[in-house]
This record gives sequence, C-alpha cells and structure tokens, in this order.
Amino acid sequence: IRKRLGSSLDLTEVLNLIADSALRLMGTDRCVVFELDEREQLLYPRAARNLDLSVMIPLGVGIGATGTSVLKRQAVWSADVERDGVPGFDHSRPGQPTLRHVGGALGVRAVLALPLLSKDRAVGAICVIWTRVHAPQPREIRLLEALAESAAIAVDNAQLYKEARLRLRHTTTLLEIAHALGSTLELTPLLKEIAQRTAVALGVDRCSVYLLQEDGLLRPVMSQYADGHADAEQWRKSTAERWTFTAAVLDAIRGGAPVLLNEHE
Repeated sequence: IRKRLGSSLDLTEVLNLIADSALRLMGTDRCVVFELDEREQLLYPRAARNLDLSVMIPLGVGIGATGTSVLKRQAVWSADVERDGVPGFDHSRPGQPTLRHVGGALGVRAVLALPLLSKDRAVGAICVIWTRVHAPQPREIRLLEALAESAAIAVDNAQLYKEARLRLRHTTTLLEIAHALGSTLELTPLLKEIAQRTAVALGVDRCSVYLLQEDGLLRPVMSQYADGHADAEQWRKSTAERWTFTAAVLDAIRGGAPVLLNEHE
C-alpha cells in the first residue's frame, strides 16, 4: 500500500487511492477521506466510497468522530452513533444541516476515524463507516493506523507538489502580465490580457475588471473567460447592472488586499 500511495503526486489521485485502500483493508461498508484546510480549520470530504460526496459537509476540528480524531490526534470511534452520538452531533454551520441529519441520510451507524499526521502536522483524516452496530476491534484500529501513517506522507507530498506548481503558475502569469503592460498602451487589449491571464492563474472560470466612477459606482470594463471564449449575453447583463459598493468591495479597497467570500456570504 505504501508503494502504491507513493506512486503519485496528484492530490486527487492520492486521496482516491487512500479511499480504495481503506475500504479494501478494513472490509467496511463505506469510507471517506478528508483534507484539512489549516486556515479555516475545516475538514473537507475529498474522496468517498459508497457515499454521495454531494450530501456530505465540511467538519470543524473537534466536530464528529473525524474532527475529534484530528483535535486529539488519535483514533476516535463510536460503535453506535444513534445510541452514543459523537461530539458536535447536533452542531451545524450556517446554511448546513447537522451532522446527525447527514449521518442519518447516509445510513451511518458506526464509525472509526484516524487523523492523517505528517511531520506532526495534521493534513486530513480517514473515516470508515459501518451501516450496522460495530465496535472496532484493536486489530482493525492498528490496520487503519498503519494506513493513516503512509497516507499522511503521501497527502503531504502531493500538497507540497500542488503548491509548488501553483506558485510557478502565478509567477509565470505575473511575468506575462508584466510583458503585456510593456507591449501596448491600448487599454482594451491590455485589460483583456490581464483579465484572461488572471482567470487562468487563479483557476477560476472568469475574471472581470471594474473601474470606480466619480458617482461612487463600479462600471465593468472588461470580462474574460479563462479559456478565451466569448459570451455576449453575459457581457450585456454585466454592463446593464449598476454595481454599488458591497461590504466586501469596501474592505478590499480600504485594506488594499484581496477579500475572499465563500458560497454562503
């Protein structure tokens, strides 16, 4: 298993290999692999077997068996979640259902979770699930601990590789934008180049540029898709709207720094 996990530096592939290995090794009904966002302190479900990822929710550190395993840095289990529950079972984040609701929808009855620890740093977690009452045996815990040890190293290496590639892409984009700035004095082609290359660098679908008007409104002056395709109807809608300052825009202008909004804000 260690050799197999170490054969790839693609993070998505590594997470799926871990899920496959956990299901095969433990002989459980279902499993899910989480990746930890250190800044948000949230565990995001990234790979699952016999589970619908779209139904699952991010877990805070300390929430559920999975979040508690990361908090305590040890195996955490429940032989019967309906009877015994798990930490934060009835906790919910804004706009999301409780863990109890999600667990019921997915048929979760018993769980065993292990943190993925690499160089004393949590990078994620593995959670194996039974649809029946089941008390994990010491042998099962040892097996998952062995998998978690190898999995953590593989995830850490894949994350470092992903970050290095992202830094390279950003640096390349900045150099290309700098070249564009020095190659033309025409505003329209310049903004087009900047918008498209920014979308590519950030891995988003589209990037738009707005200029602040004297009346305090924002006027869209350029919008480009990362792949360069045109959408006349979308541009017509954008230019027809009057963009006033939102709190996020004000924060960005006042602070002189990016402001990130998640889907619930």
